[in-house]
Amino acid sequence: EEISLAAPNKNSLGIEGLEDIPASLLPLPFVRLVQSVSRDIETADGKDAEAGSYFINETKEAVNELKFVLLRAKHGEMSYKRGEEIITGWRVALLGVRIDNLKPFLMSLSATSINNFMSLMSQLKAKDIKKSREYVITATSEKQENKKGKYFVAKFNLGDKVDDVTLLELDKL
Repeated sequence: EEISLAAPNKNSLGIEGLEDIPASLLPLPFVRLVQSVSRDIETADGKDAEAGSYFINETKEAVNELKFVLLRAKHGEMSYKRGEEIITGWRVALLGVRIDNLKPFLMSLSATSINNFMSLMSQLKAKDIKKSREYVITATSEKQENKKGKYFVAKFNLGDKVDDVTLLELDKL
């Protein structure tokens, strides 16, 4: 007697033998802005990620500019532990998609980068867009200094409108 398996799940990983594992179970890559004080951020080639670059944990790649579209953003309070001290501050969490490979990622912006992000939001609002993913955004960084030391903040530049074919792919995500 022949055993029949159900048709592969269209949302599967696309790997034979793992047809019944949904892609939604995979963790999203995290992108972080590397600071001078960041520790243990080694790239795939074994070098330390450069301060001011964006480090993609999935590929262990550090890039000086990150081209992406914004799928969603959320503003809120976040706490984390630094040594024995608990630090609480405002953050903006981003869900983006790299425009070069259409891979989604998560990124958290600290309070020091929120003003630059809000300037980007003003630019999007001025264009009277209906979906945040209609335009390519380029994230770079800028070195700043205060009494506590030197640090990098995220900078955002609004780029070209996304082409119709790519926009359809983004709508699926």
